[in-house]
Amino acid sequence: MIFACWNIVNIHIKFTRNLSQEMDDSSRNKPSRREEKNCITIYNEGQHGSLDLSEAELKVQFVQMCKENRTKTVFENKQCKMVSSLPIEHTMARFIIFQRNEGYRILDLISHYKNVVPFDSIVVIDHQGTDPLTASILNNFVEQGMHLWRCDQGYSEKDKIWTHVGQQYSQHSEFLFFLDADEYLSILHEDELHWDPKHFLHELVSLKKSRTSRPFKTIRSIPVPIDCPGNQNSQKGTGSRSTLCRLQYTESDTGHYCYSKIFFRGKHFTGTDTGNHHGDIRKGQLCKRTYSMANVRAGTEPLPLKNIMYSFSNFTLLHFQSLEFSDFLMHLFRGATTRGYIKENTKCDQRIKGKHYCYGFEELRNTDFDINKMREIYEEKRCRCYEESPESKLYSLKNVFSSMCHNDESKFNSVSIT
Repeated sequence: MIFACWNIVNIHIKFTRNLSQEMDDSSRNKPSRREEKNCITIYNEGQHGSLDLSEAELKVQFVQMCKENRTKTVFENKQCKMVSSLPIEHTMARFIIFQRNEGYRILDLISHYKNVVPFDSIVVIDHQGTDPLTASILNNFVEQGMHLWRCDQGYSEKDKIWTHVGQQYSQHSEFLFFLDADEYLSILHEDELHWDPKHFLHELVSLKKSRTSRPFKTIRSIPVPIDCPGNQNSQKGTGSRSTLCRLQYTESDTGHYCYSKIFFRGKHFTGTDTGNHHGDIRKGQLCKRTYSMANVRAGTEPLPLKNIMYSFSNFTLLHFQSLEFSDFLMHLFRGATTRGYIKENTKCDQRIKGKHYCYGFEELRNTDFDINKMREIYEEKRCRCYEESPESKLYSLKNVFSSMCHNDESKFNSVSIT
């Protein structure tokens, strides 16, 4: 099969002058075993998948994934080092994940992305990790080919950490995705959300054909927590360890906004910001002219982006800030503590970083941390807002976590959202 794949590549190359010049030395350009395996995977899905990639699209993928294996020497600084001693090979998409002490939750995250890429296309940044369980899980993944970095700068340096690590992989990745540990990608296709190799490849092929150098915006989506009133079906046991298997619906924006997170073409990546919303600081400043947190807090939705700063995609980013009440509290406490907003004299301001943590913690403090009142705030903010409108739409998650949850359709019965 490997030889068949390689022959198909050579046939396609003959039709393109530039590619034939690039590949004329067969001994120099023979693909590595891993790239040959990727080539076979793409060939099988292109020929037999329901999405039916065209010949031109197949040519792009074969040439890209079966080209010469390139490696890169990694530059390290004293506070941010690559722990895994693995070469950086060229790949179609690379996920760079920022995490700290996630424990068993990191298992779900890595499994989710491993569903569409090999281990060596996943990079985890262990930021100031102190948890032995998390370290053991990460080391196990390293043995299977995952790349691991250890970075000990302060959280305020997160943008620099992401930028530094990303630059080591940028020229060896067609696309770079920067993700927090509570962010799961999916793909919107024909009004349904999916996460599988066929839909993933189809979306990347479409974006690759656009040839734009601009960062791509994702679509923001917030899953409906499992303990919201009226969501009783999600509270039933599913026979799975993962809480993700109890999720049924997510609320997605119907457009791309300034706050929507981004990803990059590897060769055009220069850096990103702390939240990965804008990338280039200048773009963020321009974008914010059409968006402000004050309008959101007042209930006024910002207008969808209609400018040339970004390109748009069908990648939908599921942001799992709170899957249940305890997550909601932990998310606010952790964010406010990290940024020093738990001090008594803290005054929340639109200009401060992570201002939603400041305002959120302020609301909790005003209840004197009464558990019942905090629960009311949680239900108001996370449960009662899930109604379809011109700005948002509910989507089923049954095609997103089916692989992780053994494709058990019974756990995705319809649910009443109130």
